[in-house]
Amino acid sequence: LPFTGLPLRLRQMVENHIGALDRLHRHLAEPKTAAQCFLPLFKREITGNQAGMALVEAVAHLNHLLKHERGGSAQSPTLRRYLELVREAAFATPSPFGGVLAHDAVFQRDIGALEADIESYQHFEKLSISGHAIGRDAAFPSMNKIMSSELSQRVSVMMRRVAGLEAFSLQLDALQVGANVEPFGSQLDLMAMPYYLNSRATTIYAGTNEVQRDLVARTLVSRR
Repeated sequence: LPFTGLPLRLRQMVENHIGALDRLHRHLAEPKTAAQCFLPLFKREITGNQAGMALVEAVAHLNHLLKHERGGSAQSPTLRRYLELVREAAFATPSPFGGVLAHDAVFQRDIGALEADIESYQHFEKLSISGHAIGRDAAFPSMNKIMSSELSQRVSVMMRRVAGLEAFSLQLDALQVGANVEPFGSQLDLMAMPYYLNSRATTIYAGTNEVQRDLVARTLVSRR
């Protein structure tokens, strides 16, 4: 009988690898060897003759992360790290309504919505990186640019919201490698304003987001 389940099986394989990369990314909060990555990748202990093939696959997954997520060709991991920095700082930031900002209901709502949107964008990026057809869609570059730039802006606003008045200081000297200039405030205070200003430009360069939306609309209309 002919096999008719290839499209479904290919989608399952893509989803499996995306899940493995997510588990591996979380596992690498601390440095690990390739052999120490077997459990999060395969969700079971690997022993005996299977270890050789498992090692090759583990190295392949690690190289993928190094190239696409640690090397800068994917934006969502950076957004996730910045959001985690914001979340940590919120536990040390007093709320005007008492307690700390991290426990404020409005803050929890806003950071939760932003986190969900970043997770969705990460899935979008990983489908493209994995060779999914979405990466070859004519509307993909415009959609990717819109989502990446606008999420960056939302993260930058959240940074300044948590850092408060300290975020208005632009400490360019302290950001220079080897300058030995003592920064004022926390790491979030140091990076909040530069990141905010840079993210303002992301919706303008390489074609404004309004132009990108027009391109997406033209692509969709042309298919009718």
